Amino acid sequence: MSLNITLAVADINRSEHFYRDLLSLRVERFVAAPGAEPVLLIDTDGATVVLCASAVLQRQYPTIYRDLEYHPHGVGVSIEFVVASLDVCQRALERGGYSWLHKCEDHEHQMQELWLHDPDGYLVVLYCRDGDDSLLAVSR
Repeated sequence: MSLNITLAVADINRSEHFYRDLLSLRVERFVAAPGAEPVLLIDTDGATVVLCASAVLQRQYPTIYRDLEYHPHGVGVSIEFVVASLDVCQRALERGGYSWLHKCEDHEHQMQELWLHDPDGYLVVLYCRDGDDSLLAVSR
């Protein structure tokens, strides 16, 4: 079984830059059919995060996605990604003008976390474990 999670985003190019260039995640631009609007796919080995323009979702599913801009995105949900280096991501985020909410280091479990909001307000948690290359499979 696989899991797809669709997130509505205001600007697909801005989201692509954030997830691909700043967080160094594998982001694929996908067009389902000629003339269709592109979506972004972030494959995380078992789950795929699909980033779709809010305007497209509102056109395709007006009853479900009506008035998206009036509601906070992802309340109560965090989207977690394993990355190779939190320090590299943190520096890239700071250069891009993004701040982070929380950073913690769990020395007992050799784990680090960095919490931040993406450009659309979704809570993103980046984490890495020192010395465990198997966890790096979802990062680029």
